[in-house]
Amino acid sequence: MADAFAGLWTGPGHDGLVDFPIGELMIYFVVMAVLSAALSATAMWKHDTVEHAMEKGFEKLGRFVGRHPAKVAFGAFVFAVLASGGMPMQESASDPATLWVPENAVSLEHSVYVKNNWPSQSRVNFYMAQPESGNNVLTVANIQAFFATHERVLKVTIDGELVVKDNPTLKEQYGGIWSFDGQGGTNRKKCYSFWGDACGVSSVLDIFKNDAAMIAGLDQASLLEKINAYDTAPSNKFIPALGVMKNSDIKRHLGGIKRDADNKIVSAEIMGSTWFLAIDNANVMMNGKMRNNDDPIAPRWEAEVVCLLGLEETNPQTDVDCKKPADGLKYGGYMMRSMSDSFGDTISKDIKNVGISYMLIIIYLFFNLGKRDGVHSMIAMSAACLGCVMFSFTGCNGLGGYFGVFKNPLLNNIPFLLLGLGVDDAFVLVSEFAHHTLLMPDASIEDRIAMTAKSGGLSVLITSVTDGLAFLIGSTTSLPALSGFCTYAGMGVLLCFVFQIVFFLPLLALNARRTAANRLDCCCCITVEERSMQEPRGCCACIPCCPKIQPKDNLLGRSLEKMGQVTVKTKPGFVVTISFFAILFIVGMSGLFQLEKDFQIEWFIAEGSYLNDVVELNKKYFSSGTQFKVYTKKVDMFDKQESMNQLSSYMSAQSFILDGTVQDWWRSSRAGSVAVSTDRAAFWDSMWLWYSSAEGTDYRSAIKWADARCNTAGSANAARAMALRTLQRRRPLSSLQMECSVTSTSPSFARI
Repeated sequence: MADAFAGLWTGPGHDGLVDFPIGELMIYFVVMAVLSAALSATAMWKHDTVEHAMEKGFEKLGRFVGRHPAKVAFGAFVFAVLASGGMPMQESASDPATLWVPENAVSLEHSVYVKNNWPSQSRVNFYMAQPESGNNVLTVANIQAFFATHERVLKVTIDGELVVKDNPTLKEQYGGIWSFDGQGGTNRKKCYSFWGDACGVSSVLDIFKNDAAMIAGLDQASLLEKINAYDTAPSNKFIPALGVMKNSDIKRHLGGIKRDADNKIVSAEIMGSTWFLAIDNANVMMNGKMRNNDDPIAPRWEAEVVCLLGLEETNPQTDVDCKKPADGLKYGGYMMRSMSDSFGDTISKDIKNVGISYMLIIIYLFFNLGKRDGVHSMIAMSAACLGCVMFSFTGCNGLGGYFGVFKNPLLNNIPFLLLGLGVDDAFVLVSEFAHHTLLMPDASIEDRIAMTAKSGGLSVLITSVTDGLAFLIGSTTSLPALSGFCTYAGMGVLLCFVFQIVFFLPLLALNARRTAANRLDCCCCITVEERSMQEPRGCCACIPCCPKIQPKDNLLGRSLEKMGQVTVKTKPGFVVTISFFAILFIVGMSGLFQLEKDFQIEWFIAEGSYLNDVVELNKKYFSSGTQFKVYTKKVDMFDKQESMNQLSSYMSAQSFILDGTVQDWWRSSRAGSVAVSTDRAAFWDSMWLWYSSAEGTDYRSAIKWADARCNTAGSANAARAMALRTLQRRRPLSSLQMECSVTSTSPSFARI
């Protein structure tokens, strides 16, 4: 059987083998082992020498910073501006296929091939209805109410001029009044047509030809009679009694079906309706933002339908209040915009929480970096710390733009990372400066800054370099999104360290000059009486008129010291501490072995979203397995007849494929025959006759002809088809090969 598929795919991975990167892993392991051994040996042999040399280097740097603080800070600002200059050069990557699939994966090449040859042409929207009372949706009243909603959806209109207002060059493409079918006084049609001019919409109403008079004249007996006539009719056949074509199984329209002893349908719990919108993408300005390769009309139409069905309290596009239909039915639905709307709501809530966390860190910084004193409060230095964080973030983005590293949504997490690191580094430097000021009260500012750089700079360097290198090493991952995040984060962490030394530290020296002159922190033009850093007067940072009380200093430090006294120096505290962490370790280890790896996109849906109900209802009533497609690439079907026969037989014989779900254009074109034709001209003539027939219509979008004219000629009249067949006979036979997809006009080839 393996030989049957020879030549169907000749790209990377066509042999089914995926090389595990053992060689690369061994290189990484050897390099890390050598580096670790070298560093360990150096630390054991010359650790005092290395540490002394680094301390001397930082001391010299600190002395230079303390001697020329204004010049160094200005130079750091210029560097930040230059580094940030690459931000306009950044390019965004948002396609999940390129973000979360390893580079050079064969699936990427397959995906590109499919997109180029079978680009998405429609947006699928689905809604379902259940009775508010009772559990039978197949009543005359419910069908009539469902039809009334269907008619209201058809009347939904979108003013394209609102799009043209922000995109005047796209008037021809988007101007006018849009509706689903272009009827009712509108002049633009948004529906997708699978064949001819018929709009792509499917529901149980098709059984009644969507005819208002027929539906209005239904009684319960005739309703069930028509439902069962459709149910028992053969697939893809015209039903004379109903005057309709059976294009799909009744289970696609009804869920929770109940039958009587004669296997006739007597009731159903839910019914659904599927609507297909045509995609017409362009680079457009939407809601004040430029959207590349997007369709501005379709999401507006979907928003109106969401509101019409009462799925949201307000219109997700216009924020107009919505009302639920009072027709005895309760609706649920999934529109193409639904997931992004739900994610948007989730992200909006998360942004609030993230904003709160930012503010808590900033408040902690401003309240604890300095003293509760008008001179030593260090409010300005807290702002300088935030400046370092901002410079490091804009700098890493700018460098990413210079280096051509793509942006991705994960980069939104970097500011929080840099804020935590920057605040931590600022506390280290300020603490070291205060320590040396206490030890050397008579030393010059230059000497104290030098000593701060000597002790604090080395501490900051170790944490920054280890974190930065960890991220930069992580950037070697084959996942583009994770690699980009690690690259930006690594550069940001290292830049944060640099700006702490060349921006925060010189401003700390300038701040020391201000405190030495007894000038207020926020109002440096005002001079007050001399006061010590170790004796805060209790004045608010910017309000010099506070009462001169003597609050106890270092509240947090004193509290932690007391906790340490209990947990370390007392036997009960020691036992309790060790026991607590031992229990925590045991519980953590037991949970580690119970971890399960799984992922479902619905986990990202916000609580309270209507999508949660839709997901559950769809699983319960309309779930039909996992869909998949099989494509072939640049195959001469005449030469590969035997292989295609074997592929078709293989797919039909698999036990994991649900019965009746395989939609095979090859078997249809061959009328189930596995005979191999030896006459090339007769083979292609037979293929064309099938392709131009009514039966071939269902599979027309699944086939790509070598001659592009054939792709559009199949729907022409018989005379034109015959003329084209004559034309094809006059061309070289080699040009008659097809690029074909073993798939169908439905979303899948088969279902597991």
